[in-house]
Amino acid sequence: MPLTPAPPNPLPFFWSFYGHSYWQGQFGAHGPAGRADSIMRSLFGMEQVSQSKNHAALGSKLTYNGLSQSGWVRLIQVERGNTVNPGYPDIAYDGAYFLGWGINDIGGNGNTTQLNTAYAHALRTVISRARCSRTWLPADNVSFTYGAGFTAVSFQWDTSSGDNYYTATATTSATISWTIPADYKGGTIAFMFLAKCGVLGATWTWGGTAGVTGTTSTSNIMPAAAGTSQVGGGRSPVVRRITGLTSANAGQTITLTVSAIDATGSADFGGCWIESPYPPPVLVANAPKLQALGYAAYAGTYTTSLNATAVTSTPATITLASGTTYGLSTAGSATMPSAGGTVTISWTGGPGTTLNTLTGVTHTGGSGNYTSNTLSWPGPVDADVTAFNAAVVSVIAEFDAMVQLVDLDMAIGGDAVALGSDGLHPSELGAARIADAFRVAAQRLAPSSPYGEASQLNVPNRALAPLYLPRAGGSWYTSPGCTISGTAYTPVAGDLFAIPFTCTSQAETWSRWSVETLGGTVAPTIMMAIYDDRSTTGMPKSLYATPCTGPITLAIGAAVFNSTLTPATNGYMAIGPDPGLYWLALLIVTTGTGVTFRTVKGPSLLMPQLTSGGGGATTQCGWKLTGKGSTFPTSWDFPFTPALNTMSDNCPMIGIGIF
Repeated sequence: MPLTPAPPNPLPFFWSFYGHSYWQGQFGAHGPAGRADSIMRSLFGMEQVSQSKNHAALGSKLTYNGLSQSGWVRLIQVERGNTVNPGYPDIAYDGAYFLGWGINDIGGNGNTTQLNTAYAHALRTVISRARCSRTWLPADNVSFTYGAGFTAVSFQWDTSSGDNYYTATATTSATISWTIPADYKGGTIAFMFLAKCGVLGATWTWGGTAGVTGTTSTSNIMPAAAGTSQVGGGRSPVVRRITGLTSANAGQTITLTVSAIDATGSADFGGCWIESPYPPPVLVANAPKLQALGYAAYAGTYTTSLNATAVTSTPATITLASGTTYGLSTAGSATMPSAGGTVTISWTGGPGTTLNTLTGVTHTGGSGNYTSNTLSWPGPVDADVTAFNAAVVSVIAEFDAMVQLVDLDMAIGGDAVALGSDGLHPSELGAARIADAFRVAAQRLAPSSPYGEASQLNVPNRALAPLYLPRAGGSWYTSPGCTISGTAYTPVAGDLFAIPFTCTSQAETWSRWSVETLGGTVAPTIMMAIYDDRSTTGMPKSLYATPCTGPITLAIGAAVFNSTLTPATNGYMAIGPDPGLYWLALLIVTTGTGVTFRTVKGPSLLMPQLTSGGGGATTQCGWKLTGKGSTFPTSWDFPFTPALNTMSDNCPMIGIGIF
């Protein structure tokens, strides 16, 4: 009888998505249902709500810290493996992973050897963390022994693993010791360090009875200029993955000694973890080549000192204003105006180690004198994408066959139809190509566990039960289950409220938001934002959308405020959210005079319904923080436990208008 071919690997049931706007928002395609991750789910036969968690965020870069950016920190904070249970197998949790960063890192950061290496460090970190089984946070003083040179820096949810990191500014007594667990049965051990932007890092020397040797540097991983727009001046992750250890190393030590620190720098430590010996699937996307229109989204201008000098005397080295080269390619071109037309400036080296030097400069076109100091860069080019993707492939090669490449460059490759109207985001046709590339990559996964394919392809996950709520277009909604009959709220500056709101349909679009005041003689000012809750913890997590570019002054007296429908205007909102739980947040900036707000009142089906002691009942409908100033925190005071927050009834009503 004929032999029947063996079926392909069973596809993973549950996926956690991380990355940028290709997997979030509604750009390129006509709506979220045509986005690449949506078509992936259809191709895999997955339920939209229950079988995936989408942590992607618009504009995110892997190399940027900050939970609202959804860079490396988002994954580090969310994915911590299983709980530490001595004697249990080291098992990964949270299903399979798709990691889709890249094009914003090229466009916003640029293509230099330094920046591509920094991306490789961050990518190595998140792949390793996605495979983790047990995690030791920096504050685990039972497992870590810190020398007197180290101190804890608290409230670092946007810059570390857990809520702090340990830092040293001098080498004296700057030592860390960690004992490999007694039940260790093998698996890669990863130590994470945090690197400040610029020459502000340290050299770590390895030792201990486990036989780990060598050094690790955290100096100048990202350029100094990269820290100007990041939380806390910017941090980049650097990990060392220690392979080759076995159960024979259980109970032995791994030690770290800070052997050198840059001037005004520090040695910052972010914890460690064990990768499961039976790691889950991790698919990693590279970056696609774009059309000129797409690259133009990342165009920039830089300041020279060429104004009024002769075009013919362009120096072979151009020094730009300090800190302004962030985003320029190692080799590239830009334009400058002159009395006789546009001059094209090309360079073969740079930005230099001083961050503001272009070398090997030549010029074409133009004549007379330069008439401006402005150098206009059109954005990255295909060669930048090629160099960047080589770094991605190099990192993937460090792992086993449970990490595979999703080749977005092959799927898109600058095809105008595949890229959609903005030249940057995939259309439905480009999304379909990406979904096919996703499937091809999944079929290359090669489990090696002696416990069967399912032990790696379908590791334990925290699937969600779907809840469907219909929303009629042109209508307004607020927090489900609440009544709009609460006691009027008298505003207090710095009060920050969040009420739960759900999206249960991929076709849903949020077009406007609304609040209502009930009186007053001097108008208050407020800001509105939306936090996500991708893991459905029941509390706000990371900033998802910030429609307000600054405080909005409400009308005087009793009035309904509806946000604008005009793009690029303060308060404008046009969001195509993924199904899931969100939190509508209102921040009181100034109180006005005599003002009160209409409120919603519980009980809410999405809030705790009994008192903190477990008895009685509550009518709470939201969470409240006080003293928050005039800006939204990027994360809602992580870790998100009720002990750090106040349940609140009579929360200001925030309405959402459905397109």
